[in-house]
Amino acid sequence: MLPAVIFSRVEIITIVVSILALLISIIDRLANDSMNKKTMAKADEAFRLAQGITEIELRNSITQARQRVETFAVDLKKFKLEHPKEKLSVYKKLFKSIIEDFLNRYDRGCMLYLDNKLDKSRFKKEYYKEIKNLVESGKYKNKYFNKKERFSSIIIVYKEWGGAEIES
Repeated sequence: MLPAVIFSRVEIITIVVSILALLISIIDRLANDSMNKKTMAKADEAFRLAQGITEIELRNSITQARQRVETFAVDLKKFKLEHPKEKLSVYKKLFKSIIEDFLNRYDRGCMLYLDNKLDKSRFKKEYYKEIKNLVESGKYKNKYFNKKERFSSIIIVYKEWGGAEIES
């Protein structure tokens, strides 16, 4: 025959409170895990949204800079035709500045790409040809990408994507 185990009221209350505390801890843990998953999903969604906004702003910025280059180039040609004897040094400096601003916008996009602040596969899909043309085109290659350390992010991305070596 087994001896009878007798618990005092205090012991019974302590056991009941301990079991209740354990149950509450388990329920709280399950609720927190569920909330953590929801919080992580919302954070991931916010991150993707921020990336998308950044990508749209980058595209708009590049488009505006390209339009500015094209508009100024047309205006400069008209000016040359209308004023063939006029000195163009000031206009050429201004045009160079506009082109550098245009290239800086691509460079900024490449910085964001390298810092993983953009969707890399989408960035490459959208900008591969543009960056290749920038670096390889005679119009920019010799002045901006040959033997200079400027626009280094463009050059790094270009090389990462399999571009030819650039002289340094």
